[in-house]
Amino acid sequence: VQDVTNKINDALGFYPVIAHTQLLTLMVQSNFAILFIGLVFNILIILFVVISVLLIYSLLMITTETKTFDIGVTRLVGLSSYGFVAMIFTQAVMFVIPSIIFAYVCSFPALYMIFYVFFDNDFVKGQISIVPTGAATAEAVAIGLFIPTLSAIVPIQRALAKTLSESLNTARATLSGTVVIIEDKNVRVVPYIIFGFL
Repeated sequence: VQDVTNKINDALGFYPVIAHTQLLTLMVQSNFAILFIGLVFNILIILFVVISVLLIYSLLMITTETKTFDIGVTRLVGLSSYGFVAMIFTQAVMFVIPSIIFAYVCSFPALYMIFYVFFDNDFVKGQISIVPTGAATAEAVAIGLFIPTLSAIVPIQRALAKTLSESLNTARATLSGTVVIIEDKNVRVVPYIIFGFL
């Protein structure tokens, strides 16, 4: 807006011209609110991406650790490293594809409600469409494919780091855990019947 106003003033010359930019004044007043809302949405997107990466990472780690023998047999038959990477990546993408489709379908009623509340007149006239643009769809698909790609790096490295003999060794457990039981000696055991009457 300011650039257009400056060009108009330059075209009119040195005449006493005063430009009143009411729209720019209103935008300056709400500038900080728009920046704050954008920052909040960016933080939420980052948090959801991190949570999704950790969730898919844990699922892939459980799969690779519990199926070590199966992976060793497939490698013994002739599965290459590239084939194993493609298999793990395909499994990671299969976790994400239903969520991408579900989110894309749910975006239509969500955009309908938002546009109906904020842009009632323009929405009724058909000037605003609830269909996501191509850039928004491409960005959503890119983020959806970036999450499983980032999640599959460590499980693939852990699985490929094991030799074939370690994968086929069923005598040695690949998973080990520790059970911790905390007991309180001073606890008072109340019968369930008495607790029910209370």
